[in-house]
Amino acid sequence: MRLLRLTCLGFACLIMTIFIGGEGRGEQKWLTYKGAWFEINYPSGFTVKPGQKSTTAQEGYDSVYFISPDNNVEFFVFSPQWKGKGEDIEINPNTERLVEQNTDNRKSKKIRWFTVKAKDNSYLRSIRDDTTDNTRLVFGIKYKNKAMYNKYYNDYISFKESLRQFAD
Repeated sequence: MRLLRLTCLGFACLIMTIFIGGEGRGEQKWLTYKGAWFEINYPSGFTVKPGQKSTTAQEGYDSVYFISPDNNVEFFVFSPQWKGKGEDIEINPNTERLVEQNTDNRKSKKIRWFTVKAKDNSYLRSIRDDTTDNTRLVFGIKYKNKAMYNKYYNDYISFKESLRQFAD
């Protein structure tokens, strides 16, 4: 009977943590950024740096960066109204090199994963680019090293899962 009570108590604590602690994100507070055609949540300590101005809305951005307080990681999203050209994810051949790339063509959707490394070894960028005939969605994470990637991985997943896209 005592084991059953302890199990129930543990389960209750887990549920409270999920609902009170910010959707399973611990005690960290999350804020919402509103782009031209999307909203996304990000950790409150991160700095917001707008990227590409929207080409289909009078106000707002199609891409944005979120930089960690320690400057060791940066989250990125590109979510335009339609397909759009993600200029800010392109590889800069003067300072970067492609280290890995995979592509998956599914019916009407192309998914491209790639990792870019700074030539001076100061960072890596890992990007997922989903494209259809009419739409495009890109997520990226830039990190100093694997330890920083691992440190912020759960936040990055929560960041990606929080995206809400809008139509006109």
